[in-house]
Amino acid sequence: MRKKTREFIHKLIDQSPLDTLTYPEGFEEAIIGVGKTGRVIMSEELCIRILCDQIIKERKQDGDDDNDMDPWEEAADEFYYNTKGAYIGKLTPIWKK
Repeated sequence: MRKKTREFIHKLIDQSPLDTLTYPEGFEEAIIGVGKTGRVIMSEELCIRILCDQIIKERKQDGDDDNDMDPWEEAADEFYYNTKGAYIGKLTPIWKK
């Protein structure tokens, strides 16, 4: 996690009515704010971009450059099904398009 992101998250925790923030692991860079109730506000596009970068990196490491599926489309499918679709209780993040 980048230093600016870490500082931003600590600032949000200080402003939050809760002692911690609940968000999907690995998506710190997609946090854009915190609501009055302490729910994290996250950017859908930034989450998909993070996943897309991971997919491209994995393909290069695996030598899978011949994969016909668009990495953005694959990342969007992954995001909407596994990340946005996950319910983690009343602190489930708020998603902004």
